[in-house]
Amino acid sequence: MPRRNWSQPGGIDYGHRALLAERFRKVPAGKRLVDAPDQADETLDLLPIAVPMRVGRYHRCAREFRDLTARHEVSKAQLQRAVLLVHAIAVEAERRGWSAKLPEAGADGSGRVAWSGSRDGHFVVDAQGHSFVLRVREKGVRTRGPWEDEVHRYRNVPRDSHFYR
Repeated sequence: MPRRNWSQPGGIDYGHRALLAERFRKVPAGKRLVDAPDQADETLDLLPIAVPMRVGRYHRCAREFRDLTARHEVSKAQLQRAVLLVHAIAVEAERRGWSAKLPEAGADGSGRVAWSGSRDGHFVVDAQGHSFVLRVREKGVRTRGPWEDEVHRYRNVPRDSHFYR
C-alpha cells in the first residue's frame, strides 16, 4: 500500500490503520495485517528458555552483571537466581545469532555520566538490528549502590542527631 504523504490532504494512512486493527483485535484469528519484510513467511514459535540450576561457567554478560554490585536491584538472597536468569537469556540470545552485552552508562539530564536502571537497564540484547534493554528487578528492593552509600554515610551517626529528624 502507498504510504501517506503528509503534504496531501485527505490521504489514507493504511499502515496506521493496519496497526490499529491489530491493536484492537479486529483481525480474524490466525491472520496478520502487518509483517516484517524479512519474516513474512516465517512462523513465530515461542519456546520457553530453560534456566539451569547450576552453571559451570557463566556467560560474560552474567559475570559482569554479578560483579557490578552497585547496579543490583535484587536482594542478596535472590542474586544467584537473577544471575542464572541473565545467563540463560544471554546464552539463548547468542544461540539465535543475537548478541547480549551490558549497557554503557548514559548521561543524565545534567550531562553527568551515570547509570540508571530505568533508563539503561541491566543488559542489552541486540536482535536483527533492534536493541532491547532488559532490567532485572525485585519488587521492593532499591538499587544497591546508592543504598549502601547511604548506610555507610549514616553508620556512625548517633540516633539522637539532627540528621534523623
